[in-house]
Amino acid sequence: MWGGDSRFGKAAPHSGDIMLEAKWSQDQIAGSSRQQISDNSKPIAFSGHASQQMQFRGATEGEVADTIRTTPWHPAENGRMECRKDFLFEAVWNGRHYATKQVRPVFVEEPNEIGVVTVYVYYF
Repeated sequence: MWGGDSRFGKAAPHSGDIMLEAKWSQDQIAGSSRQQISDNSKPIAFSGHASQQMQFRGATEGEVADTIRTTPWHPAENGRMECRKDFLFEAVWNGRHYATKQVRPVFVEEPNEIGVVTVYVYYF
C-alpha cells in the first residue's frame, strides 16, 4: 500500500482560493493527447494534501474516483496525469448558486495503485 505524500512528490503551491467559474469543455481539451485508463481495478490512494484540498474545495473521494475511472487521462506537469469530469451540482457554494461542479484530480499511476496528488474543483 502507498506510504504517504512523498511517494507522489509535492503538489505545486496554490493561492488558497477556491477556483470558481473556470469552465473547460470537452471540446477545449479534445485536441490534447489522451491516454485511456490502463487498469480500472487499481485502488486509488489519496495523499494528505489531496484529502485536505478535497475537503477545502468541496469534492468527495467518490467523485474523484469516478472522474479517474470514467474519463480520458491527459498528461500534466512532472510526469503526472489529470482528467476532468462535470457533475450536476445545482446548489450553493460559498454563498452563490452553481449548476455544475467540475472535478480535476492530478495523479500518478503506480504499478499497483493510482496515487492522487491534489484535486482542483471548479464551479460554474
